[in-house]
Amino acid sequence: MKINKVLIYTNKLVEVKTFYVDFLGFELKQDTNNYFSISVGRSELIVKYSETLENPYYHFAFDIPPEMFNEVKVWLQERVDLLTEEGQNEIYFSGFDAKSLYFYDPAYNIVEFMARNEHRNKTQANHFTVREIFGISEIGLVIDNLEQSMTTLKNYDFRNIANYIDEDSLNFIFNNNESNYLLLTKTDRRWLFSNKLAKILPISVETDKELIEVVEGELRVKRLN
Repeated sequence: MKINKVLIYTNKLVEVKTFYVDFLGFELKQDTNNYFSISVGRSELIVKYSETLENPYYHFAFDIPPEMFNEVKVWLQERVDLLTEEGQNEIYFSGFDAKSLYFYDPAYNIVEFMARNEHRNKTQANHFTVREIFGISEIGLVIDNLEQSMTTLKNYDFRNIANYIDEDSLNFIFNNNESNYLLLTKTDRRWLFSNKLAKILPISVETDKELIEVVEGELRVKRLN
């Protein structure tokens, strides 16, 4: 699975676009009155305006070159306030051999910059810009019926990295070895490095083979090819 496109919603379209495009330097791909999109490496993040959703926020991760982690940390600290967990502003995940940094965008999306050591030596750049980001590697999907959702995903060859559903934690869902994951979780679980609780929101994720959506609280999947 490769995450090609992610569609999220916001009440703060102008502020979010200004943040990503003008402030952080992401390439603007599409720009209309009610949505815009940016290039995130090989992925595309689409942000659409919503009048009806109340302060929607999401969690997603962008993969960065691991050899640039310290440089990226300084680069971010010059632009945003890094979020902290137990007094620390970075974390190492031994299971993924990866380090992460977190920050809020203007809509309070919890944005993660993740440096996976498996991506070492994949960049030739001397200095970091957002053009060195590889892509969107993780996206949170909040749903209350986790077992039913996992059954649906299994029909499309998705698996849980832990081989069972954990009702109280994140479930890392994948269908090959691309290190791209759907993060399946229930409502009211606190997102790491934030005070935000997971809530069910509409979202659309397009992979290289499937379209995965949360619509009216239900997870739906269909083949693209």
